[in-house]
Amino acid sequence: DFSKDKILKSNLKAGIDTVILLDQGHYYTYSTAALKTMILLGGSGKVIGHIGMIFPKFVRDWVYKIIARYRYQWFGQKECLVPDKKLKGRFL
Repeated sequence: DFSKDKILKSNLKAGIDTVILLDQGHYYTYSTAALKTMILLGGSGKVIGHIGMIFPKFVRDWVYKIIARYRYQWFGQKECLVPDKKLKGRFL
């Protein structure tokens, strides 16, 4: 079972606003979580994800945090998706 307790007991250094990806028993955060998600979704994102993984983690995370900080200024703000009952179980 996956739960908040597992995250809290893990060695993750992640804040409350951090996206965490669990894939095949491994936890990923920041740029690695975003790029691995793109790879898992497939399509052109898969190619971008693989190219992004070439760069060192400290560079990727630096770029990720800049984009996260200014994303609303650059791309605007949209309403958040409210998940239905089927999807709600996939979020903590």
